[in-house]
Amino acid sequence: MKKKSGHLTSEERHVLHAYIQEDLSLRDIRGRMGRSISTWSTEISMNGGRDSYDPIKAHFRAQLRRWESNCINPKKDQRVMSYVMIKLEGGLSPEQISGRMKDDYPRNKKMRISHESIYRLVNSKEGRILELAKCLRRKRFRRLRKGKVQALPQKKVNIPNRISIDKRLKIVAKKKRFGDFESDLMESTRKTKAALSVQKERKSQYVCLKKVADKTANENNRAIKENLSIFPKKMLHTITYDNGRENVKHEEISKFFKINSYFCDAYSSWQKGGVENVIGLVREYLPKGTDLDKITDEEIQVIEDRLNNRPRKSLGYKTPKEVLSKYLKSLGVRFRS
Repeated sequence: MKKKSGHLTSEERHVLHAYIQEDLSLRDIRGRMGRSISTWSTEISMNGGRDSYDPIKAHFRAQLRRWESNCINPKKDQRVMSYVMIKLEGGLSPEQISGRMKDDYPRNKKMRISHESIYRLVNSKEGRILELAKCLRRKRFRRLRKGKVQALPQKKVNIPNRISIDKRLKIVAKKKRFGDFESDLMESTRKTKAALSVQKERKSQYVCLKKVADKTANENNRAIKENLSIFPKKMLHTITYDNGRENVKHEEISKFFKINSYFCDAYSSWQKGGVENVIGLVREYLPKGTDLDKITDEEIQVIEDRLNNRPRKSLGYKTPKEVLSKYLKSLGVRFRS
């Protein structure tokens, strides 16, 4: 019989058990089943010998050994498990944990795990007992399929001297330089006027957050001025808005920073998807329905710091703060966050 290779199957183990019951020798078993004598000798000795061999238990033990020997299994090395648990509790996604681990342990090949393995861990029996899904951004055990979301109709707002995003330089979309920002306003509950002004620098993905007393243009401009003032003016190039009422006084910002303003098309929030994603991350800490009047500036600062110290796949698993600080250092500017 042609010699076989690879892992033993459940069927082979049941056939082996039958031959053991017939008291066949290892040489006879090899002749009938096509594997080496050492394969069958090892299989039998590792599972209790001829008198106690159970094909079901043997197959289960083999599957368990394969799982535990897999280098991407966090159970193989307690350091991997500890790293994953700490990072999950710190708010990192499985993909960020996987990428950052390679950066933190570039020479230790045992310190590796794929993001899919982390999701399997979260969905495992142990993960459910530990409630690891609560550490994920969307608080779900199983990921949902991506689908299109229909945009809600918005009231038309007259924005003076509005320049379409179509006229924005292509270098902005390609993230080839620092200093191009996106801006948006995250609303609170309907019972309060407070909101959160959010700006994101596209290349470094650095995030700026500022609570505003209401959704007026004056309050939004105040927040944008405070947020962008931490950057050197020579670095600032463009800022992209949506068509909300809070942006009607955009020319004031343009004049103050000598920065060009652009606006997304109607119902096309994806055109400034970076800041929309940031708001999704902020919602992890401030879910919909949160009364922002009750959230302090110190709490907002903690959220901002966590986002800017979160490694990003698009940055080679560097953090936004690391990337921006390195760039400003090259300009001879000390970063004051």
